[in-house]
Formats: sequence, structure tokens, C-alpha cells
Amino acid sequence: MRIISALSTLLLAAASASACLNDATLESSEREFRSQYQTTTPQTEVQPSYDHSNHYLKLTGGGVLLVAAIALTLRKSNTI
Repeated sequence: MRIISALSTLLLAAASASACLNDATLESSEREFRSQYQTTTPQTEVQPSYDHSNHYLKLTGGGVLLVAAIALTLRKSNTI
């Protein structure tokens, strides 16, 4: 029962991380929203290049932490 509650807690905590991953699309949607409702001509904006390695680094780090948490939970439940 402890394992199920620990895993469900980890899954609930990991579900909130999806909001961080969605921030990558926020800038383009804000620009689209402003262009629809802006009355003056927009100034030329410098397009920042999106670095995908940062996104993959976050996913890899989160995956490593999740696997480590599960391993520690299983290891601790076997010793008790």
C-alpha cells in the first residue's frame, strides 16, 4: 500500500511539471494574441532562437529524479 501511495504522490507532483513544459509555446501565442488586438503597427521583434537542448535536459533530469525516487521507495520498502 505504501508503494501505491508513494507512486501516486510522485505522479501527482510530476503532473504539475507539464505547465513548465508548456511555457515554450507561450511566447508565440502571446505574440499572436497581441497581433490580433493591437491597433498600431507592431515593431519588428527579434526572434530568439529556441534551444531544444534545454528542453531535453529538463526532461532527462526529471526522468532521472523520478527513477531515483521510485528506486529509493522500492529499496526502503524491501528493508522494512
